[in-house]
Amino acid sequence: MKYIIPTAILALAVSGCSGSSNPAPTCGDDAINQESEQCDKSRLGNVRCSDLGYTGGELGCTDDCKFDTSLCVNVPPDCNDGDIDQGEDCDGVDLNDTTCADLGFLGGQLACGDDCLFDTSACQPDPCGNETLDTGEQCDGPELDDWLCQDFGFGGGQLSCDEDCRLDATACSGCNDDGQEPNDDMAGAAPLAVGNHDLMMCSTAGQEDWFTIDLTAGQRIFAELSQAGAEADLDIELLDSNGLIVANSGQLGLSEQVDYTSTEGGSLYLRVFVYGMAPGAVAYQLLVVIDPECIEHVECLLPGQVCQDRACVDFSCSADQPCPDDLVCDGGSCVECATAADCPEPDAYLCQQNACVYSCQDDSFEPNSTLDDAADLSVGVTQTGLTLCGDGDEDWFAVDLAELHRYELGLAFSNSQGDIDVEVYQASDDDVPVAVGYSNDDDEHVTIAVEGGAAGSYLIRVRQPAGDLAQSYSLSLTDEGAVSCAWDSDCNEGDICLDFACVTPECTEDTDCSAPERCVVNSCVGKPPGDICSEAIVADSFPFNDEQVDMAPHRDAVNFEPGSCTEWGTAGNDVIYRVDLLAGQQIWATLTADFDAALLLTSECSATPAADACLDGADENFAAGEEQAYWQADADTTVYVVVDTPAPLYPPQGIYSLLIEVE
Repeated sequence: MKYIIPTAILALAVSGCSGSSNPAPTCGDDAINQESEQCDKSRLGNVRCSDLGYTGGELGCTDDCKFDTSLCVNVPPDCNDGDIDQGEDCDGVDLNDTTCADLGFLGGQLACGDDCLFDTSACQPDPCGNETLDTGEQCDGPELDDWLCQDFGFGGGQLSCDEDCRLDATACSGCNDDGQEPNDDMAGAAPLAVGNHDLMMCSTAGQEDWFTIDLTAGQRIFAELSQAGAEADLDIELLDSNGLIVANSGQLGLSEQVDYTSTEGGSLYLRVFVYGMAPGAVAYQLLVVIDPECIEHVECLLPGQVCQDRACVDFSCSADQPCPDDLVCDGGSCVECATAADCPEPDAYLCQQNACVYSCQDDSFEPNSTLDDAADLSVGVTQTGLTLCGDGDEDWFAVDLAELHRYELGLAFSNSQGDIDVEVYQASDDDVPVAVGYSNDDDEHVTIAVEGGAAGSYLIRVRQPAGDLAQSYSLSLTDEGAVSCAWDSDCNEGDICLDFACVTPECTEDTDCSAPERCVVNSCVGKPPGDICSEAIVADSFPFNDEQVDMAPHRDAVNFEPGSCTEWGTAGNDVIYRVDLLAGQQIWATLTADFDAALLLTSECSATPAADACLDGADENFAAGEEQAYWQADADTTVYVVVDTPAPLYPPQGIYSLLIEVE
């Protein structure tokens, strides 16, 4: 069809155009219309990364109309073959033993991209620089945590924060260096004479005091640092001429000591520094003694002598003149002990000639401190008078057990004298125990059920944690008789072993139940409150207490990745609470659990919340214990309090109590 345009309208259209002009071409007008332009916004001129020598990726355009190849990639030809080849950071699941921390991040989960380069999208960046005080930071930008120069011993001035989020006292004033300066490094170490020296540490940004002293072969040096106040925590190190530390002291008090005997002689260097790179204006005394007669009382060999001012002196004790610490008065002389009761552990020590002598006696089963020396143990006999002689000592026993029998292993001891743990292994597999007793109470009681076909030799390992002193115990192993089953594998298919009898369960997994029921201890139970975000338990009256909550029927609804809210992540069962806060309100949550639990405060409740949704997270314990979390709202906010676990509970059970407080 043809259209006829009236002459008048055509004339109007022509005359209207004659008075206008097109805008001049410019970068940013979304058109490639200048020779200097490679692209313009979304217009790339049909050019791809592959046209520029890359193997793939996404080409972009910069603000000055040049190609942006930052997202273009060169995928190595052998990428995704499972081996890390030249030009590849990683390949598949092989990350070349690299973590987010190795790449300068605070934590998180490193991955490998399709281009065989590291994918750091799930790594947690270092929070330093966000002007918010985070864990491990002394300060951040203008946030100084209310610290002042005066808090560190300076007379005045202005603290600041450096690029590493550590306090910088360069602009603080009122600290006068001692006469040994400049001695801030090993090269400028000041000569150190024997005697007592009054010194001053003026550390504004990590400064140190260094001293040097020469010893001959066999000479002994004792140095003691005593600081006048607690403005900063001073520590000391003694180094050889190669810069290797030969002695150090880093206690939490106001005194530090090093004691060292030189075998070859030569120059030694003493380094005095502020712990944690904190600032500090601290007056301190440094005592230096060469070849002291004594440091401790036991070094004084003559009766009635004690060590005072690094020399052995005669000392007569009485009710009016008691002995120095760690000594007792016996017949007017200060001694280490008068009876065994004065020794560290009376059951393990004897007091002989006023000295505590370690006296732990091996029992009749020794030597049985290693697996290869395991002593034979009889079923039905209680062995008494057994001993562990401290500091990680172990006893091993071997015993034959019958299949489809239940045994009770008993270990009797007093935990107040030190802990004892027990583990049971099949002799054919001594890597993974089949039963353990790890309580922190008196005694251990362990049930051993031997499955069908597993009769034979078993090993019992009784051990003390390293550092404990001597301990005595008794050991019993009784046969409680035959059982129908020890494990599910002893039952017909579809049945399970419950209380050593084969039964047909109502369920073994959630899919055996009618949704939304779930399988808990082989029974279908209803969905509990707080199981999903939309059904969060509302806490609106404070203090809010939810006590003796069973974790078993709950499932995973909120899953923070490892490092995003807690170090280990929260991939296990969880219970969700909702709290509506007003601006300025603070929330405290305290969780007490008999299992390894985590506690989260989050602004987002979803299956995979963003890392920045985490307001606070706590997972300090690796077993039963208490976790606490805190946050303050700067605006009206909904906060979700999540009781979670680092991984699915196995067995899926555990009880907790939660306290939420809001002010």
